[in-house]
Amino acid sequence: MCEFNGEYIWKLIVGDVDGDHLISIFKSCNAQSSEAACGAFEKDIDFFGLKYPDKAKVKTTLGFANIDSMDKSKAEELQQAVADAVGGDVKADEIAIKGVQFPVESQIELSTSKSEIDKDRAGFETNFKTGLAEDLGVLPSDIIIKDIEESSRRRRGLLSSHVLVDFEVDGAPDAVRAKALAGQVQSAGGLSSLKTNTGATATIPAGTTPSYEFRVDVESVSSDPDAVATKLNTATITLGGQTAKVETTAKVEKNTAVLYPPSPPPSPPPSPPPS
Repeated sequence: MCEFNGEYIWKLIVGDVDGDHLISIFKSCNAQSSEAACGAFEKDIDFFGLKYPDKAKVKTTLGFANIDSMDKSKAEELQQAVADAVGGDVKADEIAIKGVQFPVESQIELSTSKSEIDKDRAGFETNFKTGLAEDLGVLPSDIIIKDIEESSRRRRGLLSSHVLVDFEVDGAPDAVRAKALAGQVQSAGGLSSLKTNTGATATIPAGTTPSYEFRVDVESVSSDPDAVATKLNTATITLGGQTAKVETTAKVEKNTAVLYPPSPPPSPPPSPPPS
């Protein structure tokens, strides 16, 4: 029976360099505890850094309203729009588009006080994220708490303390999933795990409508990355007739793309026996 190392098959198919990258991904993914954890790992792989290991990159996150999908033609349109906006030596085909998602933003009111929350803010945030994640079927790490503020409500002639929690649910891969998440958030009756975990009744404030946007990370390479970062923070970039909102300030990052430690060198051959 002939046995062949499966790792070499990938190198034969895609070449030594890309084969090593794929093998590293497979090994690291196999070490994860679940498919979701594996997906989260893959999302953070720095493919751009692998392509340009000796160059600094400029990274920003852009948000667009009223865009419900992302495909090859939209990606190419965005690449060209970024290249045109910053100019210089930035080339459209060298701009990386990654981290595509449709985050949902909304508010939830909880029947507790901010002073109570501030006694253990970290514990409250953990419980909030865990409970809401269970209700929505997402990971706790997908829940981002943006703000917590006091909110008074009068009920039966008495003034009671409540808090408004502004939050975001990340990770929706398309508008279909984002709309489904928005519908789940809107249904206060579906937030039972949130109530159990926080010990507070959760309601949706009157007039609150969850919203979502198209959000994407953009990375470019240039001989003058500082100038590109400055331009990205002020440039007008449009996609599908929609103007981008800069979600995170553009910054320069030196590439440190290392996925898996290299294999140790082979052991030297044994010394021949003495004559």
